[in-house]
Amino acid sequence: MYLVELVCGDVDCAESVEQVGDLARLLAELCDCGCTLQIISVSAVEVCEIRTPLERARARRASSLPLAA
Repeated sequence: MYLVELVCGDVDCAESVEQVGDLARLLAELCDCGCTLQIISVSAVEVCEIRTPLERARARRASSLPLAA
């Protein structure tokens, strides 16, 4: 996964966006005006699982409970 900054290839359109995805999909992105978006910066991104504080507390509690016999 990559985080990229894209700009519109049309000089009259000042569209600039950030997107996350695989490079094949990102290279195919189009601006709302119909022109191709060009990548101007790329950062590698690692997708990880995000848990809310409640989910983290439940997971900690579940891991500390003894197993039933």
